[in-house]
Amino acid sequence: CRSNPAAPTTTQPPVVNVNPGCIMLFENYDKGGARLEVCSTQNMDYFASRGWNDRVSSVCAGSSFSWQIFEHGDFRGISYTVEKGKCVNVPGYFN
Repeated sequence: CRSNPAAPTTTQPPVVNVNPGCIMLFENYDKGGARLEVCSTQNMDYFASRGWNDRVSSVCAGSSFSWQIFEHGDFRGISYTVEKGKCVNVPGYFN
């Protein structure tokens, strides 16, 4: 009887639960690395003060609404819409 080689394993991105009115920011693609949850009830100030400028590589939006994220602080530069309930890797020029 021949043994079958083990099936290759694949790593799946982690499952993320985001509060409905929030967006989760991740420092790495595919929801990896450090994370920061920002909710619509919070001040949408410039994230550089929190150390997140040019650091976000993927995001997950909660189920309540879509979010518009911007390339630069103070809502400047190219913007990108993250649809409600979706997780995406942001375009490379964001970081």
